[in-house]
Amino acid sequence: MTDPKTKGLPCLVYRTSLGDASLGGASHTHDFLLVIGIDGYESIEEANASGRPVFQLQGTEPHYLRVVPLDAEPGRWAFGGNFVYATDSRFAAVSKYPLPIHDRDMTKERR
Repeated sequence: MTDPKTKGLPCLVYRTSLGDASLGGASHTHDFLLVIGIDGYESIEEANASGRPVFQLQGTEPHYLRVVPLDAEPGRWAFGGNFVYATDSRFAAVSKYPLPIHDRDMTKERR
């Protein structure tokens, strides 16, 4: 098993063709994210070098699992309508279903 704090699994972003509500979040502009907290093979440094955004797994089963930006500030990020998934068995060991991506930056909302 790899170090869950420095390596993760590249995962595919699932989004609707009708648009999303992420306010320009990473899942709006990228097709893949690196998810830390799922046993994987790509390092944070490799993801940064390739321009792949890095997210981390948050929550525990059977509660609400989600992915949030690495070093996310509590209360700042919300679900923007997109999901992350991988057909790799390491993803299935964490969740049988796609996980919501919390990349909607609530500080960008109009008040």
